[in-house]
Amino acid sequence: MSRPWATYALLLLGFFSVLAAFPVYTPFDSKLTLPTTLSLLREGNIALDEYAPTFQVHQNGLFERDGHYYNYFPLGPSLVAVPMVALVDGFVRLVTPVGGLHPSLGRSLAHWRHLHDTTGLVT
Repeated sequence: MSRPWATYALLLLGFFSVLAAFPVYTPFDSKLTLPTTLSLLREGNIALDEYAPTFQVHQNGLFERDGHYYNYFPLGPSLVAVPMVALVDGFVRLVTPVGGLHPSLGRSLAHWRHLHDTTGLVT
């Protein structure tokens, strides 16, 4: 009798071992994708003025025109991300009241909302 759960557990362990050994980093041109997506969802524009304080250190890919900051890189990835970011944001807003039932869940949700609202990051 074979044990598929053992095979799955071994694959999962191998995957996370490789991920831990070789972490994935976001390339510079992708760092502005989520803030652009959030700007589209919240304000209906692609200007990144609301996230300007976040970009004091990282300004690669950011350009200024007529006093507004914009993402230099193509808009496609931000447009593709709109449905998923809207779904995740809606889910977190729906689950946030339940966060009071467990302190660590409440802290995690509050931290995510703070990052999401102030910097456009979703990590």
